[in-house]
Amino acid sequence: MTSYRYSNGDVYDGHFKEGQRHGHGLYHYGGPSPKSTSIYIGEWAEDKRHGYGVLEDIMKGEKYMGMWNEDMKHGKSIVVTLDGMYFEGNYDRDSLMGFGLMLTYDNSCYEGEFNGITQLQGKGKLIMPTGDSIEGIFSGSWNEGLKINGMFKKSDGQQETKKAKLKVQIPSSHYGKMSVPADKKWEGMFVQCRTVLGVKGQAKPDCNKAWEGVAVMVSKGRQVLHEMKSRNMSSKWKKFQGSFVEEIEKIPPHNKGTLTTEYYNDIKRYLDRAFEITFHPLGKLMDGLASQPCCSRSKFLCKRIYLTVRILFPDLPQNGGPLQIRSEKYVDIDSDDETDGVIALQSTKSEKQVVSAGGLLHPILLPKIYPPLFDLYALHNDKMDEKYWERVQKLNKQGDVALMAYLGVDQKFWLLDESFFSKGSSSLSNIRDHCYVIAIERLQQISTAFSPKEKLQVIRDSFTEITETVQTTLGEEHIWCMDELFPIFQYVVVRSKIRHLGAEVHFIDDLMERYLENGELGIMFTTLYACYYQIQNEKIPTH
Repeated sequence: MTSYRYSNGDVYDGHFKEGQRHGHGLYHYGGPSPKSTSIYIGEWAEDKRHGYGVLEDIMKGEKYMGMWNEDMKHGKSIVVTLDGMYFEGNYDRDSLMGFGLMLTYDNSCYEGEFNGITQLQGKGKLIMPTGDSIEGIFSGSWNEGLKINGMFKKSDGQQETKKAKLKVQIPSSHYGKMSVPADKKWEGMFVQCRTVLGVKGQAKPDCNKAWEGVAVMVSKGRQVLHEMKSRNMSSKWKKFQGSFVEEIEKIPPHNKGTLTTEYYNDIKRYLDRAFEITFHPLGKLMDGLASQPCCSRSKFLCKRIYLTVRILFPDLPQNGGPLQIRSEKYVDIDSDDETDGVIALQSTKSEKQVVSAGGLLHPILLPKIYPPLFDLYALHNDKMDEKYWERVQKLNKQGDVALMAYLGVDQKFWLLDESFFSKGSSSLSNIRDHCYVIAIERLQQISTAFSPKEKLQVIRDSFTEITETVQTTLGEEHIWCMDELFPIFQYVVVRSKIRHLGAEVHFIDDLMERYLENGELGIMFTTLYACYYQIQNEKIPTH
C-alpha cells in the first residue's frame, strides 16, 4: 500500500499495479484537508474507478454508494443528499436510469421510473406522508415541478397504524432491494488479503503457502519497526505493534485435523493479536474494513472474514458451525460423529465448548465498529424507543410497591421485611429502588457489551440475580413458572431505564446466531423482547 500526492494536490492512499491505481484505495480530490472537494473510497482497475466504491461529493452535498465501471457510476447504487433525499436504483453511465426509489426529507416516497437524480420520467407511484398516493405517469423535476397524469387514492386511515408497527417506516417493498449486495462490497480488500495468503481467484487455498505469506509480511513489518527505531521515531503505536509482532512471529499449530478446546483457545489467542497488527494480513484487512462505511452489513462481513480465517486454520467448522468440541483429554481421535453445522452431544461429563463463526469473530470485529453500528440501530428504532421511553419515565414515578402491584408481581416476591408493612401504607409508598437492585444493575450493563452473545449473557446474569435474591430471602429453592417470573423481570426492565432498549433488542436479534434461539439464552431474550413490547402497549397508571 502506497501514498502518492499528485501535482494538482490530489492524494491517493492505496494499491498500485504497474504504476496505475489498482485494487482498493482512498482518493482525496484536493488533498486530505478541509479544502477537499470530494473523497472516493473503493476499488480501482487500471487507474479508473471500477467495482464497488463510495464517492462523497462535498461540493454537491451528495454521497454515492454503489458500483463503478470504467470511471463512471454504473450499476446498483444508493445516493444520499445533504438535504435529506435518499435514492436507490441503477445507474447507467453516470445517470440514475430506469426503475428506482426516492425517499424525501418530509417522508414522501416515490417508486417508479427515473431519468436522472430527482428527474421523474415514466410510470410511478408517489406515496405522501399522510398515506395518500398518486399512481400514473410522471414527468419533470421533483425540485422544480412535476406533471402528473394518474389516479389519486385517499388513505383509508389505517396507514399510520400499520406504519407504526414497522421498525422502518418506509412504505415501499423495494427499499433495500436495489442496493449493492453485501458480498459485492469491498471485494478488493478481501482479494488483496487472499492474494497475500497465496490464494488467487477461485483456486483452492493451500494452508502451508498461506502461512508462508504471513511470515513474509510479518518479517517486513519487523524491518519497518527496526527502521523506525534506528531513526528514533518514538510512538505508542510503534511500541504496541512491536510487542504484537513478537507474539505472532511464531506460527501456531494450524492443521491438526481435530479441533479441541485447547487448540481452539490457542487459535483465539493468536487471532486476538493478529487482527490488531497491521503487519499481519488479517490485521491489515481489519484495519481497512473498520475504517469503511460497511458496518451496517456486519453479519455478512463476519462471514467473509471467517472464510479468510479458515485459510489459515482449516480445522475450524467449514460452514461456521455451531460445532461442540471437548478437551483433548476426552476426544476420541478416531470418532467421526461430529457433523459440521450440528451440535454433537457427547456422553462424557467433560466440559464442552461450542465453536461458531460469530463466537470467534464477534468479540474481535464488533468493538471496532460498534459506535457507528449501534447508531444505525438507534435511528432504526427511534420512533418505538421514544414511545417506550415515555412510558418508562411515567412508570418510574411509582414507588416499588405500587409498581410491582401494577405489574402483577406476586406479593411474596416483593421481598419486603414485615417491618415495612407494620409502618402503614405511607411507609410502603415511600419505598423506592429497594427491590432487586443487583438484578437491575446487571441488566443496565447490556449497553456496555459489544457482541450479541455478551448482551445475552448480561440478560442471563440479571435472571440469575433475580433467582438468587428470591431464594436467599425466602430461604428455599424456587422453581419458576413464567407467570411468576415475567412480572418480576418486567419490573427489573422498567427500573433499569435502558434508553435505547429497542435498539439493543434489534441488535441482538439481528446478529445472534440461530443455534442460540432455542436454548436458555434464547428464551431469556424472548422474555426481554416481550417486556419491551408490553411496556409500549399496556395502559399505564394515571395516578
